[in-house]
Amino acid sequence: MTPTKELTDVLGTGALFTGLNADKLDGINSTGFMRVVKSDVADLNQLTVAGCYQIRAVRDNIANRPDKGTSYPNVLVLKGEGTASDTMTQVYCNYDDGNIFSRAGNTVVNSGNNIANKTWSQLAFVTSNVASAQKLQDSQGVFLDRATWNALVARVSALDGK
Repeated sequence: MTPTKELTDVLGTGALFTGLNADKLDGINSTGFMRVVKSDVADLNQLTVAGCYQIRAVRDNIANRPDKGTSYPNVLVLKGEGTASDTMTQVYCNYDDGNIFSRAGNTVVNSGNNIANKTWSQLAFVTSNVASAQKLQDSQGVFLDRATWNALVARVSALDGK
């Protein structure tokens, strides 16, 4: 049996289906799912809907981008479920050099924390040519296994109780 034949068989029965909602998937509204789209957006301050966007614009035509942002980036917008959530994070990924930038804020108009008022921060990698990356390279003893961490917490807790 083919999918087309199955659909024809079901539709041909005249059966009434109840409890179906074309606007929801498993009871979750479409605003609760991440969008993956190509976008012609020209201003990143206007990009406030959660999703993964491929911006189809050259560098100089993208308003409010990171200073070192390049043309045709991928932008990830993280936001709480639904339209009521006002906190968000934008992650800007250069496609050509791997640099990643982020900023976080909210979508409340005239708020000091509005995403439009936030500056972009560049993520540093161990191999990056910046001071924070050098600190990453020079650091020692940063990573602890769970047993060492638990022992350290127990020791600090014991000292705190004295």
